[in-house]
Amino acid sequence: MMNMLIKNFDFTAYKDPGILEFKDVVLGEKTLPLSMVACPGKVSSIIIDPTAGHQLVMAILGLDKVKEGYITVDGEMVTYGSGAFFRQMMCYVPHFLPQADMTVAELCRQVISKYNGKHLRLEALTETWQRLSINPSIWKEKIRNIPQSSLWLVLLSLVPMRKVPIVLIEAPVIKNETVDSFISQLAQQGREVICTTQNQPLSSFQVLNLTSKSE
Repeated sequence: MMNMLIKNFDFTAYKDPGILEFKDVVLGEKTLPLSMVACPGKVSSIIIDPTAGHQLVMAILGLDKVKEGYITVDGEMVTYGSGAFFRQMMCYVPHFLPQADMTVAELCRQVISKYNGKHLRLEALTETWQRLSINPSIWKEKIRNIPQSSLWLVLLSLVPMRKVPIVLIEAPVIKNETVDSFISQLAQQGREVICTTQNQPLSSFQVLNLTSKSE
């Protein structure tokens, strides 16, 4: 029933801003509690162990649970049940991509297939790929032959095509001035950008360190 409601829901008519909030969220004994309100137009970085960082992102997506506290979007709890609805408001850039048997073109079309991406052409990404220094020759290559760093940049390049309020970036594979500027611009377009990292956070409006003092 929930899937049917989501399928028939007109997300273009959803007027709430999609404000993501964390209230006393505890993932485990080795991480400090997280209380934060994400800000539209800003990047928020969370310094956290990679394993706990992945768990946090999955909990935001409604695919995992936290030990204590809660996560909300516009005041509504994110749970296994409500997660499918709220994921429509999010764009997720994972740290690692499994080596599936498909080309980069097929990957890009699959990622945004729900958003009229079935006929996505390389020309639509040319400007973004130039900015991120992605070689267009990889478009027809199998993803198993492409370095993870390049695949990560490809996934990042698709974010502007998703008109959603929340962007989740898990442990960026590449950190340089170009990537930093690109992610900042994503936020400046009105998105809430949440970035997990083990160290060296990107330029951020707020940085929260969840690393336990005992470590």
